[in-house]
Parts: sequence; C-alpha cells; structure tokens
Amino acid sequence: MSASLFDPSEAKDNGTRLARLLIDGGTHVLRELLHSMFPPATLPTVLNKFKPSLQNLKSRRKLLDDQWELLYPSSGQAPDANNFDITLLHLLLREICALTEPSNGWHNMPAEDDDSQEAHIVRIKCFRNDLCHNISTGVPNDEFEETWTMVSQSLEALGLDPEEIKRLKNETIDHDTKRRIEKVMKYDWEPRVSTLEHDIEKLKGQFSSPANNQAAFDSEERSSCLPDEVRQVFGRTEEIQVATQAILSGKVPVIEITGAPGFGKTTVANKVAHELAKPENNTTVFYCSLRTKSTLSDVTTSMFLACSASQSQPPDNPHTWLLNWSKQRSRCATFILDNADSIIECSRDFLHMMQEMRTLSRQKVSFVVTSRKTIPMGQSHLDKKEVRINCLSQEDAERLLFSKVSSDEKRKTLTQTKKLVELCARVPLALCIVGCLLSEYKEARLVASLERDFLEVMESDEMSLKNAIQTSFNLLKPEEQRALAIFSVFPGSFDSDAAEAVFAAGTKINSEAQLMRILGSLKKQSLLEHTSSERYQVHPFIQAFSNMICENTFPDIFSDAEKLACNYFVRLLSENAARHYTKDKCMESIEAFNKDRHNFQHFLQVFARVTSKRPGFIDPLLESSSNVFFDQLPQKCRYLERCLLPSLYINTLEKLLCHFDTGTEPVRKVELLCLLSSEKRRVGKQEEYFDSFKQAKREYRQNYTAFRTNGLSQVLFFNSYARFLFEKRRRVKHRNIIFNIALYLGLTKIPEDPERAATVLEIGKSRKNILILQEATAFFSDRLGEHFLTAHGHKAIADVYFAHGKTEPDLNKAIFYYENALAIMEKCGMGGNKESILALKNYAICQRRKENLEDAIAILEKAKQIAEVELDDDHRWKVMIETQRALLYEYCGRSVEEAKEIMKNALEMSQRLGQSIKRLGNKHEIRRFVRRFPTVNPR
Repeated sequence: MSASLFDPSEAKDNGTRLARLLIDGGTHVLRELLHSMFPPATLPTVLNKFKPSLQNLKSRRKLLDDQWELLYPSSGQAPDANNFDITLLHLLLREICALTEPSNGWHNMPAEDDDSQEAHIVRIKCFRNDLCHNISTGVPNDEFEETWTMVSQSLEALGLDPEEIKRLKNETIDHDTKRRIEKVMKYDWEPRVSTLEHDIEKLKGQFSSPANNQAAFDSEERSSCLPDEVRQVFGRTEEIQVATQAILSGKVPVIEITGAPGFGKTTVANKVAHELAKPENNTTVFYCSLRTKSTLSDVTTSMFLACSASQSQPPDNPHTWLLNWSKQRSRCATFILDNADSIIECSRDFLHMMQEMRTLSRQKVSFVVTSRKTIPMGQSHLDKKEVRINCLSQEDAERLLFSKVSSDEKRKTLTQTKKLVELCARVPLALCIVGCLLSEYKEARLVASLERDFLEVMESDEMSLKNAIQTSFNLLKPEEQRALAIFSVFPGSFDSDAAEAVFAAGTKINSEAQLMRILGSLKKQSLLEHTSSERYQVHPFIQAFSNMICENTFPDIFSDAEKLACNYFVRLLSENAARHYTKDKCMESIEAFNKDRHNFQHFLQVFARVTSKRPGFIDPLLESSSNVFFDQLPQKCRYLERCLLPSLYINTLEKLLCHFDTGTEPVRKVELLCLLSSEKRRVGKQEEYFDSFKQAKREYRQNYTAFRTNGLSQVLFFNSYARFLFEKRRRVKHRNIIFNIALYLGLTKIPEDPERAATVLEIGKSRKNILILQEATAFFSDRLGEHFLTAHGHKAIADVYFAHGKTEPDLNKAIFYYENALAIMEKCGMGGNKESILALKNYAICQRRKENLEDAIAILEKAKQIAEVELDDDHRWKVMIETQRALLYEYCGRSVEEAKEIMKNALEMSQRLGQSIKRLGNKHEIRRFVRRFPTVNPR
C-alpha cells in the first residue's frame, strides 16, 4: 500500500534537499572530474582543440547559444568551468573526454548493476532531469530516502565526501537556499536540446530498413500502460495466479474478476496487470478505468488512449480503430478493463467488441474485466473464466486489519480483533477503514458502533459496507466531512490542485496546509485513495455513499460542488488552450488534457448543459471560467477539436450555440456556426455543413457592425466563407476576393494571431505559391515551434515541390520539407495518425524517384500500416498507397506476381468506392501497368 500522506512543507523540503544535493554535489563532482582530465589552466586550449566538433554540435542545436557563450566567451576572457551546469558538464565529459558510452547510452538511466564511472555520471544527469519536473510538487518521504540513497552512492563513487552528503541532508533549508535551488531547477535545458533535426534523423532511421515492418509497427505503439503497482496485498495470491496463468496460456480470451463492492477486484486486477507486463511474458498490457463509462464510444476511446502511440486527436470512430489495430497485432496484448459495471449494464455491444478484437487479432488480444456481476454471454462464442473474489480468510483479514494500525504498541493492546473482523465480515475495504480508526479510537467504541447495524455482505449493488463507512464518517471532523462531500463530485481521479481549488471555493478555507492535512486524514482512514503521485480518488462505493448522505447533511455544498469543480476545469481548459498556442507547448497541452481527460470531458459537458438551459444567463459560480472561456472562443474550440472525439466536440458546440441563441451576442454565434460547419464538413456531413455556414452568413450580414472590433471573428468568418465557396465549386476569382479580405483583416487587426497565418497558408495552398507558404510556415515555426500547424506548413511546401518534382533540386526540397513535417508530427503525437498518411505516401514516391527503392518500400509499408488502423476498410487513400506499392514492387523487381495481386486488390477497392482512376495522381502509370497485365483490371 502507499505510504501515509506527508506534510506538504516536509515534502517540498525533501524536493529542495534532493535538488541541492544534485546541483551542489553533482555539479561539484562533475566539474572536479573534468578538471582531473583537463586542469583549469589547460581548459581553453582543450576547448579550442575541440572547437570544430563542438561547432558541429552547435550547428545541430545540440549545444545552445548560451552554452556556447560559456565555452567561448565573446568578451575574449577564458572560460570558467565554475559557471558550467550539470548539463554542460555532462556534454563535455561525453564529447571531449574519451569516456566509454554506457550500455544504455548517454541519455538513459543505466542498468542497476552498472557501476562504471560513466554510469554514475549519467545517473546524476538523469536524476537531475527527473527532479526538475517534480520539484514544485514535493517528494514523499519513502521516495526521498530511496532516491537520496541512489544519488549519494553515485556522488560518493565520483568522489564526493560522505560527510558533505550528510551535511546537505541534515542542514536546515532557509528561504534564500530554496529560492536559489528552485530558480536553477526551473531553468531546464533539456527540452530545448531535443531538436527537430534529431527527430528527422530518428524518422530516417525508422524508414531506412524495409525489413520486419510488422515488428516496427508494434514497436511504435505505447509500451504497457499501467497504474502504480499496489505493493501490499493480503490473501489474494491464488486469485492473482489463476488469472495470470489463464491469460498466459493463450486459451482464455476473457478473465472476469467479480465480487461485491470493497472486496479488492481492482487490487487483484492491478497485480495481474503487473505480472503480465513482466518482460519474460512478452505481453503488452493496457490498463483502462471504465468507471462512469456507460457507452461503447466512451469505452473504446479509453482503450484507444491506452494503446495508441498517437496521443493527439482521437479517431472519428475509436471502435473501428481498435478493430483495425487488432488486425495488425503480432505481439500479445491484454486490456485490463476495470470497473466495467456501467458498460456491461448499458451496452450489449461491449461483448461483441471484445469478440471482434479477439478474432481479428488471431487470438493475440485478451481481456481482464472487473465488475460486480458476471458478463451475460448470451449467444457469444467467446469463452471466459470467472475469478470470484470472496471474503478474506480469518487469518488474512486479521493481518490486513493489523497492517492499518500505525504503531506496534497499539497493536499489542488490541483484544477484540476477531470481533472486529467478524463485524467487518472480512471485507477488505471495511477492514481498511476500521483498521485505520484503531490508531486513534478505542476498539470498544468501534465495536459498539459497528454492532448497532451488523455489517452484511450482499450480492447486489446495495451498500454492504455502509456501517463501516458511516462509523468512519461520523468520526470525521466537520471540515473533513465537507471535504469528502466535495471530493465525491469528481468522476474519477483528481490532483491536489483541483482538490485545493474546489475545496477552497466550497468552504472558504484557503490554507494549503489545512487541505493537505485533510487529504492525509481521509487517505489515512481509507476513505480516499492515493492512486499515484499527487493524484487521489474516492472509491466508487464510498462515493455513492457520500453522495447519498451529503445531499442531506450538506445540501449547500452538494448543490454547488459540481459547478465549482466545473468552474475550475473549464478555466484550466482555457489555460491549456492558451498553452497549446505557446511555442513548443503543443504536445504538452495535449498531454495535460489526456491526464485529466475524464474530468475535462465530464465538466465540459456539465458546463455546456448548464449554459444551454438558460440562453444568455451565466450561473454566478461559473462566471469566472465563462469569461475566460468565451474570450478568444475560436482558440479554445480549435484546441478542443484536437482533443475530443468529433461526436463530443459537435455536441459541445451545439449546446454552446444554444446559449448564444438570444440575438444579443451575434459574434459568438457566428464563431460557433463557423466552427460547427467546419467540423460537419470534416466528418462528411456535407448538407449540414452547408446549412450551418449559410446560417452563419445570414447572421454576419444582419449584424456585420458588431464584428468591427473583433478581428479574430472576422478572419474566422471570411476563411470559412472562402472554404464554403471552394466546396460549392464557385469561381476562383470570387474565392480569391474573400481570401484577400481575410488576409487584409488579419494583417491589420490580428497580425500576431495564428488565424492570420492560417489564412496565408490557405492562400498559398490554393495558389501553390512557395513564397506565401514559406511566410505562413515561418510564422508558425517562430511563434508556435513544434506544432501541428507548423507541420502542416512544411507539408504544404513539400506538396508544391513534389508536384513540380521534375528536377533534382525540387525533389531534394520536397524530401527536406516532408522530413520536417513528419518529424514535427512525431513530436506532436501525430506520427501514427491519419494526418501523416499522405505525407508518408508522397515522401516514399520522392525516395523512389531518387532510386532509394528500399527506403521507398519501407515508407509505403509504414503508410499502409497506419492506413489499415486509421481508415475505413475501403478508402481512397488506401487505393493511392496500394497502387504505388504495386508499381514500386514491379519497378524494383521484387515480385511481379505480388505486384499484380496488390494492384488488382487496389483497383477492386477503387471500384467499390465508385472512384475512377482518373482522379489518382499516378493514373498514367496505372494504365500502363494494366496494359501490361490486363488480368488485374476488375472490369
């Protein structure tokens, strides 16, 4: 089990002490090591000797400008190693000191048994990098002691005096020291060192070999996605072994872990997951919490996020995506579907989905499902094995009860443990709750309280643990009872920041120390689970109980808590959207959304529902978040478009549209209609697209004066209008006029906004003008850095060079920009989704034209693998890829028969789509192929 919650100031002091040890101690030993090889007096000479190689690193952005200034001061003074930090010292030691690279490389944590000098150098750097991301949140005592020991061992091995380490651990942390350490740690070099060129080279490496493409596909998926392992488990060894061995046998597709509430189903599933994920079992494990998930769309989205390497936008149809993903499996995979009660009750398609995935994967995908009741199998041919979780044995129940008592002295005084175990009915959650109370209350009092309503275990959804929870609740302080009521409003896990914000708003208590004490108390009493570092959740059963009694006990808090949490997450969503359009923060903002996806989606729906009920009215509790969210609304919605399923995104836009359907805010209404029409077009609802934009056009014409002070809204409208004209096949001249209006408004009203550059990009694409496209891409690169818009810019430039690609220079430029686009897509989590498919296809054709045939084959195979997962069974892009593969196979003499089979299948797909080959860019080559091999023509 997790350690008890620590005092917040102690935790942050732990972080500061570790940081100080790494900064002061680590920097000292690395500097002394450098000096032992190159004394200070000789350092300038040595650096001049290695200047060409270091200059090469600088040109590749492995060495940054401010680091270069430290090595070769522009003032002409000699470099001073006392100004070098750990990152720079690490770079010099590996680049100029002739050290041997550790087996895991210079940038990955070395193996535990690697005791080499080089390994200790790398450990210092890795620990420093890990800590710089966590210093603001603190380090728990158990983690602190473990990390301190490992860091100390490396520092001592590199020559730091043990007494100095001891001093740093025991010395009081004053305010100045804390500020100095935090300032240094926040100035993190490492994210900036991961350059675009590195990503391009990485991509090239992936494409360089056509061999074993299936293995390459598997390697690009996420590794096992698991929660923290539960360390201490009582009395469940047999159940864990039975479930694990059944999955590893390969004969059982579904393991169903069932039991009453509080029996430890999630704990058993957790241990099974970690057992299966051991390297020797050759199984990838994906954990999904299905708590509150009652639709197949919700479930499949959770499964997609667990197993997909692409962490940007979910696919249009995650169910289809999972089926296609299953077809590509070469390695065994197991999904842990925890708390599946809602989907089992609400959807018959859940079982069918598992059966389809099992079949399509050729029995390589299996499932471990936890629920209170068994899955009704009906007519399914899917075999399952039920692992029933029953009450603990008397011995194990007593061991669990004792484990929750904080001191040995207290344990020795207990005389009624058998009675307490009997009253808890040997139910693990009840034992945890009561055991925690034994540390502070006399057992006689607890026995008396429990005997008032003897605890019964029922095989139903009734609250079988009511008495233990009620006893614990009654012993809470009033502010702890209110806190439990507030925390029960979260649909799943939440972090301490969310807890603090909602707790403070709901109770007017703004003390962080008091909040942390309350969190610690609730966790200590097993009413709150500490799921991972800085994240908590209320057990579903306790949540149901809390909601029931708190609705009566604290009606004011209960009615407002949901809106207060909604206010917090909508405001946080707005901050994430702003971060999304900050340089090099695209992926960070997406990851932040995915981390709290269940909260963002839930409370966004609450926000949309509440605001749509009373058009034009904003609930006072939502006022602060509403003001921020509706300001620069298109920016927020563009971000949501990247994060949400299309169906949920459209639903959100439609509800927000209801809120503004009052005639008083036409600007917001037109913005939402433009965004809604764009999404309708993207998902193929063409008529609804036309209707939505026509409505936007009418609103704009009737209220055009209201837009004069809102440049972003104007540019959005005219960009949407230009697209509408394109879709309607109107004259190019008319569309250019609209584009020019959008461009003028962008330049004069929002010159620094990405929407202005998006206008320039669309104009450049429509005119196939390299200079215009470069202008837009330069803006994206300068303002947004590694961002999907920057990737789109590079791809648009590459497409123009590709279309012109008759000369060697054009071909080289096309390759250069495709590589840039693909590298940025990888960086932004888009490398494995459908937005990369056409770039890969064209990139492969470029390699073919350069006679890099093996590279071309490998790239097309990658495009095919992604298309098989991301696209429908029949899709125009698949036809484009497969015809190119057939042509390439014949051209390089790989296999004419295989080429003919691929072409035949592609042309049959084209025929099913009702698509003529006249629309394909390689139509002339296809026709020549068909003339050579007439039998491939399906007609």
